[in-house]
Amino acid sequence: MEPQDKSSEMHRLWDISAGYSWVPDPVKMLFACLSNVAPREANRLEFDGVIPSTYQPVAMLLYKVVANADELKGLASQRICGAIETFLSTAMSKDEVEDFKQQHPMKTSIKKYGSILEEMGAEGGS
Repeated sequence: MEPQDKSSEMHRLWDISAGYSWVPDPVKMLFACLSNVAPREANRLEFDGVIPSTYQPVAMLLYKVVANADELKGLASQRICGAIETFLSTAMSKDEVEDFKQQHPMKTSIKKYGSILEEMGAEGGS
């Protein structure tokens, strides 16, 4: 769902993660979100594939904001929070990441399926 205020930070995050300027690679997408890059520049961003560990506090703050943002329900929040969880798992223990996720649950939970058949079954399709 696209945020209404196109000049807001939420719109920028939506655009990079699930909108018109979306970045397919989740690590690069997260780096673009954390680096305050303009959406149109996100795909041209030079990035070596590693987010510096100094971004951890900002990533944790972004997770808290995005997980509760009404403007970013659905794909945008799932992609951003999923990328943050992956990033945090490189800097924290598995238990610390799980504890963090429990303290800051997402309004729209992330569902991971092994196959399209599982997804259809979970949605009641056949």
